[in-house]
Amino acid sequence: MKTKMLLLLLLFSLAGWKAVFAQAAQPGGAATVTLAGEQDELPLGLHLEILKDPSGKLSIVDVTSPELDGRFVPSDTAVPSYGCTDSAYWVRFRVRNDGQQAIDRLLELGFANMHFIDLYQPGPDGAGYGVKQTGTLRPFNTREIAYHHIVFPLSFPE
Repeated sequence: MKTKMLLLLLLFSLAGWKAVFAQAAQPGGAATVTLAGEQDELPLGLHLEILKDPSGKLSIVDVTSPELDGRFVPSDTAVPSYGCTDSAYWVRFRVRNDGQQAIDRLLELGFANMHFIDLYQPGPDGAGYGVKQTGTLRPFNTREIAYHHIVFPLSFPE
């Protein structure tokens, strides 16, 4: 995997980290990622909104509720980093495909030692979320792509 293409709604968790990609951000949040057909790489750091969960007990239902929507904070750095922590971090970003056809991308997490990563994607009918779970403390066969970094294949309809 020499080409790095990044995109979608992400949730990553690092032994207590959890990143979640929710559907939409309020005005004033991070900018929407707009897909183009031939992008090789698109760093997402400044497109993220982040919610710190010190208890590590929030669920996808909690973080997508209107009550917690305003607690997400736009990232002000290209590469957010929180060091070693017991807190969970929910991360979301919005993606828009303005093209006339579906676009496939890879979402690569640049830090190879994230213990638990949960990626939530909105269901096909817009209700509920599908989840993909992987990380360095989960079996290697939980990765859809065998690579030293964690990579998720993603598809964005027209």
